[in-house]
Amino acid sequence: MYEGERHQATKDRTIKEVVELIRYDLKVMIEEGSLPAGLKFSIKRRGHKTFYITVRRLGEGMEEWDQDQLKRFLRRLVSLADRYNRDDSRIEVDHFDTRFYAYADFSPELKFR
Repeated sequence: MYEGERHQATKDRTIKEVVELIRYDLKVMIEEGSLPAGLKFSIKRRGHKTFYITVRRLGEGMEEWDQDQLKRFLRRLVSLADRYNRDDSRIEVDHFDTRFYAYADFSPELKFR
């Protein structure tokens, strides 16, 4: 079983409220410098338990990142969201029990070298 560090404190909140908390966390991290300045993103819910974090504008210096750095950055965004998640799935018996599914990607309008 996996339980993110912020799951217990927010377990009674709706997914919509959790998405708002994640959005707030990301904005604070940009302001503090933990995420690149100028980064713009959106978070959209798809269905009951799924949401997507979409990078709309690259932050400072990200234009120079190679493909591996960009992939690691997307994984970091998902791991930041997963702090609110829990997963008690047991795939060997086809049992899926997660609080939500989070995905991250870059907007198709972004241009990469």
